[in-house]
Amino acid sequence: MLVRLFSLLIILLICSIVFLRLYGVPDSILQQIIQRANMAGISVDIERVTLSLRGWRAVNVRYYTKHPDDLEPVFHAKEVLFVRQVKLQGDSDPGWNFDIEAMDVALSPSIEWGISIPPESEFRYVDQANLSLGFFSDRIEMTDGTLSWMGATFHVTGIFLRSTADGKASSVQKRGVAKSHKQQMTVMPTYVSEQQFQVFEDRLKVIQLNGGADLDISFSVDMNDYASSRIDFNFLASDISFRDVGFSHAEIKGHYLYPRLELDEAVLIQDNQSVLLEGDFNLETGSVQGKISNAITSKSLLLLLPQTILDFLVKVELKFDQLPKLQLSFGPARPLDLINNLTGSFSIQDVSYHDFEIDSLQGLVARSNNRLELTKLEGTAIGQEVRSTMVGSCLTGGSATGDVFWDANTHEFGVSATGSMDPNLLMGALSVVPIATNVIGRFKFKDRPPQVSLQLGAQYTDWSSFFINVQGMANEVQLHDALLSSLNISAFYKHGVLKLDPVAVMQGADFLKGVASADFINSIATFDAYGSLHPQGVEEAIYPGFNFFGKKIKTVGNTQIKAEGILDWGSMRATEFTVMLEAERVEIPIAGMDGFSARVTGVGPLISVNEASFDFYDGHGEADFSIWLDPDEYEMPYEMDLRVEDADFRKCLQFLNPKIGSGISGLLSGKVQFRADMAADFFKSANGKGQISVKEGQLTDLPLFNRFSKIMRKVVPGFNVFSITSLSGTFELKNGVINSQDACFYGDIISAKGHGSYSRQKGFNALVQAQVSSENPVSKIIRVITDPFFKLFELKLEGTMANPSWKLEKFHTHTPSSESEAIESN
Repeated sequence: MLVRLFSLLIILLICSIVFLRLYGVPDSILQQIIQRANMAGISVDIERVTLSLRGWRAVNVRYYTKHPDDLEPVFHAKEVLFVRQVKLQGDSDPGWNFDIEAMDVALSPSIEWGISIPPESEFRYVDQANLSLGFFSDRIEMTDGTLSWMGATFHVTGIFLRSTADGKASSVQKRGVAKSHKQQMTVMPTYVSEQQFQVFEDRLKVIQLNGGADLDISFSVDMNDYASSRIDFNFLASDISFRDVGFSHAEIKGHYLYPRLELDEAVLIQDNQSVLLEGDFNLETGSVQGKISNAITSKSLLLLLPQTILDFLVKVELKFDQLPKLQLSFGPARPLDLINNLTGSFSIQDVSYHDFEIDSLQGLVARSNNRLELTKLEGTAIGQEVRSTMVGSCLTGGSATGDVFWDANTHEFGVSATGSMDPNLLMGALSVVPIATNVIGRFKFKDRPPQVSLQLGAQYTDWSSFFINVQGMANEVQLHDALLSSLNISAFYKHGVLKLDPVAVMQGADFLKGVASADFINSIATFDAYGSLHPQGVEEAIYPGFNFFGKKIKTVGNTQIKAEGILDWGSMRATEFTVMLEAERVEIPIAGMDGFSARVTGVGPLISVNEASFDFYDGHGEADFSIWLDPDEYEMPYEMDLRVEDADFRKCLQFLNPKIGSGISGLLSGKVQFRADMAADFFKSANGKGQISVKEGQLTDLPLFNRFSKIMRKVVPGFNVFSITSLSGTFELKNGVINSQDACFYGDIISAKGHGSYSRQKGFNALVQAQVSSENPVSKIIRVITDPFFKLFELKLEGTMANPSWKLEKFHTHTPSSESEAIESN
């Protein structure tokens, strides 16, 4: 009987197993189990439960929350394999413990979690999940959780502290978690809508986990007070890429405890170089703070920047060959204002802005209140010596230290720097500041760059506010056409005014020291200087292109100058200056003067040279000169009052014509007063008068008189020598014609007198008659007898100064000159 009963039980057990395996738990029993689970606080619904060799298999499992707004299950699995673990007796709360394996899981976060996931989002679906769950009256425990989700493997352990009817915290609290004074109603401090989550998901699509990833998560969620919840996470990945930028390794460690989401460490590694990020986000205040350091130099990381920033870099022609190494601290600030709360350091190599190339640059960076400051900068610039010939400057690179700021509130920027570099390298980079390039473009450095300390800045909304303050030293500097052997300068430019205070210039052994300023808006220069620099160099520096000194008046040799006053090169109306000038030699187009000294004054357009005293070819001269310089007029009218005594006549002629021979001598004296226009031909514009005399000389071999002397020797065969030892006369210059009525040529025995005119167009038209010198009574008697004879042989002078022609006027005999020597005249 016992054997039959035992056999029957075995058969019934086998049948039950077969029935449960084939048909599952009867619906009535299943509903009772579900009801008991619901009464235990487990809001679960199961369509069917069958028995398998591995355990119980539940089909279409759905888990709900008790929140009235959760209309769909937060957990839905098509198939769940679970095995209930039986706790030992004596456990005060054995609960329901299951080892669960779920397939095709769909998630729908509860409204209490503060986040909505779109129905079509891939984040809703988990491929597989294995975990151990313990359902207790006051909590749900999750251990040994493993999920395959979004290409990553999740390892999860945690606890849900279930809500109580009175809303008080559960008796089971995670040790070390302090309660917040302000109760948080959801896991997330702000609600994330489906649209916001979709944006987040779209951004994550740029991440590819090519080598897989592991995420370890441990959590404690208090359903009564979410502010007491805590989450710790650790993410590891290999062969990961962002926007096709690859990294060999990535690791993220952090935790969440309201109100702070803390990122303990986020590391991206590429080619044994890394980017490290640390920080935390205060969810209550909405502020972020942290640190970031970058040692990756590959410029491929630029592809991670927003396209708007990449377009901006292209627009401003800012190029990187390597990324900067940096260490930055940011915040605390709201995320959108993080860029405005930065401090740290950086270093970068191989960067260019327009055509300005930087080899290396390092320094400190800080940004706050919309003001960016780069301090303790140290950099080296690459030269462009291959372009030096074209530019006219050495274009040598160099090194510099300094600071930079950019203030978005006041729209200002500023630079202060000290170093050695050709500033012409900055012409392209400063092309948006034409005032700056105009100032820099005035200076060319021939051999090596200057030593410079400078400050510059402007309001970038108003480039007329640009200023530059420079202290510099340089050698072999070309300032327009003036080549200076050295330049030591302190210059300040603002609002169109360049001030040099002080300036020391060397041009060989010559120098100039003093202060000066140039107002480029009003075209006015002021100066107070002294030295030995030639006036043409000073003029070229202050007023390039005027071409008065050096072209009209040239100083040679040792020169001493002291100048003070104002030069109005725009209109000359405000001009008022005084110059004391001493020069070893001064040359004007018609003569040279040694030992020159004068006082030069300028009052309006009138420039006057007063009390000029000089040595004139071994003689002495004095002069007064004035010229009217009006930029609005083409004419340059001037007046000359010149007085000369006992000058070497031959040397005077040789200045005009170096071919004049040594057979000519004499002492020249005279005075000249005339007016002319320096911008026009002398003979066409000059009007004046003067007198001239040459004594104690030998003038027969003058090209003008050489042929006259030969004719006289033929007319008077008894005289083997006809000489001219002196000459004198007065003349008048008017309308381009020189007239003289009392020209006299004196010889030892025979003399001559003449009258006539000379013009550039028609040449000479003069009559010359010889006569016996009458310095003693006998000569006077002879002259009475011979005058009718010489009248008969009166000579007429025609032709040009270069080719004079003499003929006997009474006999119409033309005797052209065979001499080709000529006196060049202006």
